[in-house]
Amino acid sequence: MADINTENPKKIPGHAQQEAGNNQPQTQETEAPKVEPRLSTEALLEMSQSISTTKGQRRLISVLVVSSVVLILVALAATILLTTRTKDVLVPGKDFYAIIPEEGYLLSLDAVGKRLALIKPGDPSPKGFKPREIVEIPVDRLVVGTGQFDGGLAISLGMAPAIKGVTIPDTAWLDPVIDEGLSDGSIVFLGTDTAMDYERIVALEPDLVFAPNMESMAVFEELNLAAARTYTVLDNSLNARFAFVQWLGVIGGKEAEAAAFKEKVTTTLAELEAKVQGLPEVPTVWALIFEKRVFVEPGQNWVGEVVKMLGGRYVFEDVPGDSTIEVTLERFIESGKEAEVLILYPGMLKYVTCKRDIIRTNSNLATLKPLGPEGRTYLVEPLFYESFGRLDEIATELAAILHPELFPDYKLVFFRELPL
Repeated sequence: MADINTENPKKIPGHAQQEAGNNQPQTQETEAPKVEPRLSTEALLEMSQSISTTKGQRRLISVLVVSSVVLILVALAATILLTTRTKDVLVPGKDFYAIIPEEGYLLSLDAVGKRLALIKPGDPSPKGFKPREIVEIPVDRLVVGTGQFDGGLAISLGMAPAIKGVTIPDTAWLDPVIDEGLSDGSIVFLGTDTAMDYERIVALEPDLVFAPNMESMAVFEELNLAAARTYTVLDNSLNARFAFVQWLGVIGGKEAEAAAFKEKVTTTLAELEAKVQGLPEVPTVWALIFEKRVFVEPGQNWVGEVVKMLGGRYVFEDVPGDSTIEVTLERFIESGKEAEVLILYPGMLKYVTCKRDIIRTNSNLATLKPLGPEGRTYLVEPLFYESFGRLDEIATELAAILHPELFPDYKLVFFRELPL
């Protein structure tokens, strides 16, 4: 899954030149005295009318203003966390995506280590937690503000009846459970993750909200709603994914299903690893291409791990990071020349029908072997994004892509091969 870190994006090459201007020396100018503009009575009346709002709207505006201050404090705390604690210290299932038994409750640590107290219905509220930090489990009313990955995984664990709101429209969902729920009104579309309708979320009275970013987390706190982050830049390895599934299983009362998922995936990976043992490694790249920018999955990501387990040699194994990260176009082309298999998230390429369409996007990509007549290029299909609960099947399909001679009659479901 392409978990692009939009909260702390890398500066796009070229923007620095625009910001610096032409680097000409600046001459100091004497500042002109400021003149305060005067407004007419009519202008003041018009301004007063324009800012008149309902009581509910005024409350939401005040919440958003206060949340911006909270966001600054949260961002500062996150920066301190990331700069003072290394990945070697942060352990999935212990420091994040963790469920820790305490006296009278379970302590939940979400993707960024935020605490929630999990209790059974009827149990007393533990001390030291605000009401919005206490969640009764299993949750009956869940808002998934984080997209198809979390929603699809929750459905695979049997949590579909608890999902009451999503931030992906019905046209993007392939799972009939969500599609039917959005059609009959049992599930509500709440706007996109960057423009959520907070009033509708409050009206749903959710037990828990999966927040897409730290900004929304601050808003939910001001609205006194229990919220958790489910995406992290701390660690996106396979072990972290397993820890997230186990965490989700506790939240939804599906611990047995979460354990079965891990057992199924680890067994499948072990069998596939044994099957490809001794075969030549297949140089592989997994990327997201735009017209002037390229992002790749780093080696520490679960994608790179699985590719290596299945007999691939992940070309960008040396790229640090845990989520999809930007590399220069020059580096991508230089390293991509040795690849035999190229797997692409659709991005702006969702409508391409062949390799030539990709090359037309950027002619420099023509030197990549996978885009030539002897290479192999695959697009990730939409089903992939809501199918992490079928990771064993995805792994099998990846093995068939890397070693088609071992799977001669395999029909692709999660990926699509592009012709020349």
